[in-house]
Amino acid sequence: MRILVADNNAIERYALELLTKNIDGIEASLGVSIFNELSNQLNKFKPDIILLDWKLVKDKAKEASILLKSTKPHYLIIFSSRKEVEKDALAFGADDFFFKNSSLERLYVLINKFIKAKKKKLKEL
Repeated sequence: MRILVADNNAIERYALELLTKNIDGIEASLGVSIFNELSNQLNKFKPDIILLDWKLVKDKAKEASILLKSTKPHYLIIFSSRKEVEKDALAFGADDFFFKNSSLERLYVLINKFIKAKKKKLKEL
């Protein structure tokens, strides 16, 4: 599985990349910091999972929504330091929402849930 971490904060992006590289089932991780990079890498990197900071798309919500829908299937987790954007993020099309101030264990659980579901689906084929 390939995971794309999109966050304009370099320290947080690096931490999320390190965390995700250590999850069993993740074979590649890539970080981007601006919307244009996100757009380019979605087609080149072809991630299975996208961790997306709401700040990168909130001002370009319509454009981002079209872009992300065109690159399905993937599992989109939107995260933010503001809990109140969860409703907007889910309405935008996120499969899940991660509050930055919550435990990283929750993010780990969300990613593992997706990996297990995908493996199960592949076995059924």
